[in-house]
Amino acid sequence: MYIEIHTSAKLKEHWERERSLDCVVCQNLDLRGETEFLLAISANGAVFLGCQFEGPALEHILDTCGLVFPRLSERLELPFQPYRHSLYMVPELMAGFDPDRPASLADTVDGKIYTRFQKYRGSDDQPTPILEALAQRIHDHSIDDALYEFLLEHEHVVGIMGGHRIERGEQAYHDVAWMARELTRSNMLVATGGGPGAMEAANLGAWLAPYNDHALDVAIEVLTPSPAFDDDPGGYVAYGFKVLDRLAGTDSPNDSAGAPSLAVPTWFYGHEPTNVFSTHIAKYFANSIREDGLVGIATHGIVFAPGKAGTVQEIFQDATQNYYGTCKVISPMVLFGKEYWTDELPVAQILQRLGEGKAMGELITIEDDPERIVEFLKQHTPVDAHR
Repeated sequence: MYIEIHTSAKLKEHWERERSLDCVVCQNLDLRGETEFLLAISANGAVFLGCQFEGPALEHILDTCGLVFPRLSERLELPFQPYRHSLYMVPELMAGFDPDRPASLADTVDGKIYTRFQKYRGSDDQPTPILEALAQRIHDHSIDDALYEFLLEHEHVVGIMGGHRIERGEQAYHDVAWMARELTRSNMLVATGGGPGAMEAANLGAWLAPYNDHALDVAIEVLTPSPAFDDDPGGYVAYGFKVLDRLAGTDSPNDSAGAPSLAVPTWFYGHEPTNVFSTHIAKYFANSIREDGLVGIATHGIVFAPGKAGTVQEIFQDATQNYYGTCKVISPMVLFGKEYWTDELPVAQILQRLGEGKAMGELITIEDDPERIVEFLKQHTPVDAHR
């Protein structure tokens, strides 16, 4: 089993203890000041991902059978680091954003990565250059790894999914935020797709869990006058920061008293701004990996608020995982909005038919009442898929 090391101090400690670097992986370390140490050891079995070395140290590592992956971010002048060892947080992705200048959203780390992604995605006459594609794949693998480590500390994950068109002043927005707040207060980690609409409402509600109940009304009152995200994405984000200023006196939820929640967005839908209320962000280039992973990690259930094709896709991805037991457990599925899911987009009948005679059938419900949904998720825990 490989051991990940993220600081030069830890690398030295490991060598002093083990006298070997076999199965050690170093990610994105600046080792230019550690040449004397590196020349005195053997790198046999070690892997160095995007690390920096002085020339003699690099030659010695290669001579002693260390494996070195190049620094693609510098070679390609990337706005992202492929070899990450942690999830994103709002201050990193939104670095450079000025709420008084909404257009500055394009100058943020998030905006620059999206612009770079779109540069190649929009070309019909040639595929993404191979090194660019490789850097994106390595990045997404690093996010997978960081997400796995994060979830080791959060056993009870509940997903809340739904349409990006749910407006900040709608009753559905308030209801989703309320459910997320109550689930977070019940020691569950709320996970969303990280975008606007129902996703933002869920991350907002989770973040507000430590605050008094009135804070949710205050937050929505501040948010309601904002422009739509597709009309003015920077203005939309700026109103999110207004809530943080009003309730926490800070530009970032990571420096405040807000509760943790997870967002799993993608630059594939990068025109939808990442909401600022999630405290941990697993952002991917590949939407297929993101979608499958988001549904798979919500082992304690998913609430599906009204949405269109994307939400329907997630419903049946979750149903497939539960039907075949591919994620080790069968987890609750809640359709929020009886009329919507039985008449407007009638997926309820198909879902219930799939569940007939199977364990998943007992974990499916269609409900309008947010309180009953929260109670359903508390009372219906996941079951072993192979019992």
